Amino acid sequence: MELKRITDWLTDITDYYHAQIQSVTLAIQCLTRITDSLTEITDSDLFVILVNKVILIFAVRKTTKQ
Repeated sequence: MELKRITDWLTDITDYYHAQIQSVTLAIQCLTRITDSLTEITDSDLFVILVNKVILIFAVRKTTKQ
């Protein structure tokens, strides 16, 4: 009976850690997809984004002064 209880306990622990490993694996896959998509952004894309943000800041500042 004691052996059955120990076996069940070890099975529970194994199942728990297996679920945790699956969760971490899924998180790593998501981060990998994010990283891959970020590497597709070029320097010129970043420059265009920066210029657009600066234009937006000046436009908002100009409209709030009026």
